[in-house]
Amino acid sequence: MMPLLSRAMGDWDAIYRRFRWDVPEYFNMADVVCDRHAHDRSRVALYYEDESGREEKFTFAEIQQKANRLANALLGLGIGRGDRVGLILPQRPETAVAHVAIYKIGAIAIPLANLFGPDALQYRLSDSSAKAVITDGENLPKIHKIRDKLPALERVLLVDGRPEKDEVEFEKVIASASASFRTVKTKADD
Repeated sequence: MMPLLSRAMGDWDAIYRRFRWDVPEYFNMADVVCDRHAHDRSRVALYYEDESGREEKFTFAEIQQKANRLANALLGLGIGRGDRVGLILPQRPETAVAHVAIYKIGAIAIPLANLFGPDALQYRLSDSSAKAVITDGENLPKIHKIRDKLPALERVLLVDGRPEKDEVEFEKVIASASASFRTVKTKADD
């Protein structure tokens, strides 16, 4: 081995042996990605352009308020700490809000690709024992095809489209929920 490489490897081994992750006792992703920035009510968190070209921007405070409402709504629907929530949504503001709300209650977000067919969704939702799914009208027919094969699935929240069975309308449920929420303290191994 070349002397320079040998010396570098020796240093690397020492660095490797001494390295330790600095993991705080409590950590909730919602605090890091949203809440800590919401005090500046003008600070933009998200720029969004829909399929028609309409542009919107959302501040951290707006995301926080909607996420707080959704967190309260999820708790009211029986979804809580440790529960798994499937997200079958395209990149849109409600997707960000849903992620933050799920983290706030200490639940586990399961992002699922829009391109997944019913079989792929069934496998992932069943294997994870997802208790809820948040989806849109475009993906709802896939859930209808597999719903009876998902015994753990109790709730489906619908972001847009018309509820066809027992789906809960996303906007209605957050409109009636409180905008005040205290984020759950979670640990690294939660």
